[in-house]
Amino acid sequence: MPPSPVTDPVADILSTTNTHRAQHSCEAYPYDKGALLGVLTAAV
Repeated sequence: MPPSPVTDPVADILSTTNTHRAQHSCEAYPYDKGALLGVLTAAV
């Protein structure tokens, strides 16, 4: 049985921030591995 996919609960924040960066050429930069952070947090 294949493993179930890990969803990124903050993917919308990443997408919105990237859109903001593209529009304003600013230095806002989110961490782009939210799903990994969720997995690590769940393991602790």
